[in-house]
Amino acid sequence: MQVLPNNIAVWNDANPSWDAAHSWECSCRALPPTSANPHGAIVVLRGQPRPGEGVLRRPIYDDSGHVVLDASASSQESFQNPGYVKGHTDNHLVRLKNGTLLAMKTCEYWKTPENPMPWQAVGSPVPYNHGTQVFWYPGARLGASFDWSMAGVADPFVFEGGKYGYPQAIDSSGNRLTLATLNESGHWNDFASWKNAGSDRPELYACPFTGYLYLAAYFESGAYNGSDLPKDQWPDARSDDLVLYSADNAKSWNVLFEVKDRRPIVMTSTPNGRLFLYQWTYNKEVNGAVLWCSNRFDAIVKERPLIGPQLNGWAHKEVGDSANGYTLEYNNGVIRYTERVNGKTLTISDADPELSTKVNAIRHPAISRVSTDTSATSIVRVTYPLLNEYGRMTVVILEIEVVELTGESDLAGPETGFKDIRRVGRIESDHTATHSIVHGTFVDPDYISMPSGVHSNTSLFYWLDWPAVTHAVPTTENEMSARYSICYGNHEISPTNPLSVTNGQLRTWPGSNVGGDYLDGGFFYWNGLNYVAQWVEPAGIRANIVYSLPIPFPIFP
Repeated sequence: MQVLPNNIAVWNDANPSWDAAHSWECSCRALPPTSANPHGAIVVLRGQPRPGEGVLRRPIYDDSGHVVLDASASSQESFQNPGYVKGHTDNHLVRLKNGTLLAMKTCEYWKTPENPMPWQAVGSPVPYNHGTQVFWYPGARLGASFDWSMAGVADPFVFEGGKYGYPQAIDSSGNRLTLATLNESGHWNDFASWKNAGSDRPELYACPFTGYLYLAAYFESGAYNGSDLPKDQWPDARSDDLVLYSADNAKSWNVLFEVKDRRPIVMTSTPNGRLFLYQWTYNKEVNGAVLWCSNRFDAIVKERPLIGPQLNGWAHKEVGDSANGYTLEYNNGVIRYTERVNGKTLTISDADPELSTKVNAIRHPAISRVSTDTSATSIVRVTYPLLNEYGRMTVVILEIEVVELTGESDLAGPETGFKDIRRVGRIESDHTATHSIVHGTFVDPDYISMPSGVHSNTSLFYWLDWPAVTHAVPTTENEMSARYSICYGNHEISPTNPLSVTNGQLRTWPGSNVGGDYLDGGFFYWNGLNYVAQWVEPAGIRANIVYSLPIPFPIFP
């Protein structure tokens, strides 16, 4: 694998609407060169500034086949807005099975619903205003740009009969009222003082094998006793991590899975179409990571996937001795990992203590596919958070393998069972005492434009190297940088390499802005594997391409 010796300037102060202090949570995808688009494209959706309802687009190559580095090559395209949408920060950008892009923004949304109910009119500053995820796809080309048309809405007023869209009654102290407390208050119809339902921290995944879309997000809604349901079925106030799915490219959405824990859920799928869900959790009952997966379903007839209980099975592995080594445990879907370094035990942690004061404790799990065939066995790799002996964030890379069960099963959902778990390695900063791994994310081959018969499970893992701002170290070592490792399918990871570079050498920048909750990159196949990583610096949005030599045959058959 090779990397460009100089970074791509995607956007900076020479471009309109650049705001270094408020630019973060950018999503990225890449399009390979085609006869219609011979230069290819890198597309970036910014979370900030709000409303930020549009994308940045730039060519990858010039007419001579060289990568274009200058920010002047980028242009800005706007989303269609019918007048009842206002974008927030959270966003994602995915590539659909048909090769086109789909953009998502968490939005305020106040379109009048069909057959509106009185409780739906709650909202400020306009009636019906509530939180949703809105989707756009690039439609007609308008000159050099595309017209991004609305593709659909994951609207809690609509899916599951609207039970996740009820308004939230708030008392004078700001507490959300349940059914019981509302019954006591006698203010069921005082809608003017109620808060609209909302949504936050979405993750969007497009399966390149089935064409299904999956949306995981946190939904918060209130109790309501004016529904048509019998009294004993009136919905109570609820906070749910929901996984939705769409079999029609975001036109309609249905609830697939519900998790009672407010943590981001990340997703991937294996070539047999099986969906995997992964989440870090820190509650006392679990205090580890949790993995779920679906059955193998028939996407051709738009069958609903089944997500069963956490995968049954158990494993306990001890490596090393009591002073130096690690313990890896899998217990019915819950993963726990501890490590011993010079007699000190390292365990899962919310975050580097200094990071926890920055942005939401930097909870950013990551998942990646390893399987390259459509057999019953499915393998994924995940990150597990760990504080090293100096209290700085690192991540452990684990691989988990599941298999179809034969014979009888007591699972209520798909008959899928755990087979094996293994530790691939641990990734930490070169400056182990002063820097943390932040926003680590995988970029996988997307399989969409890869030649027939070419398969790969080589994945890019990249992150921001974040300095502990209170630690007294030389200036050059107390700066940020972007770095990467390569995860190979033979259970190996490469050494750490620089992504932020000048003339092939590591380039750092002063500051400690972690840039929101997450970042991600894109993939395209063009004379080999190409991984696009993007990040935000004070001077602008920067990117690099990690690429392979041409591959005439499958890397891992």
